[in-house]
Amino acid sequence: MTDHIIVFARITPKPQFYEKVEDTLLKVIPMALDGPGCLALNLYKGKEDDSFYVYEVWENEKAHAYHAAQEYTKEALKNFKMWLSKPIEVIDLSKMI
Repeated sequence: MTDHIIVFARITPKPQFYEKVEDTLLKVIPMALDGPGCLALNLYKGKEDDSFYVYEVWENEKAHAYHAAQEYTKEALKNFKMWLSKPIEVIDLSKMI
């Protein structure tokens, strides 16, 4: 079985930047989906909080690194430093069954 890179992230914007974060995610995710090795990239909105949740599956580390090196990713992360109420919470996962 291939060891895919699986990431779950929680992104919590400051209230005044909620729309900016949402717009950025809606812009960046389709670009990432078109990138090499992106097997899944889903965006969710919290029902009980104002956080966004991202579920990512990458074919391998090379594909994930490619995504991280893209200008759109770097620009989003730079802006998120100002727009988020706390750092992005990232959980690396491994598939069990």
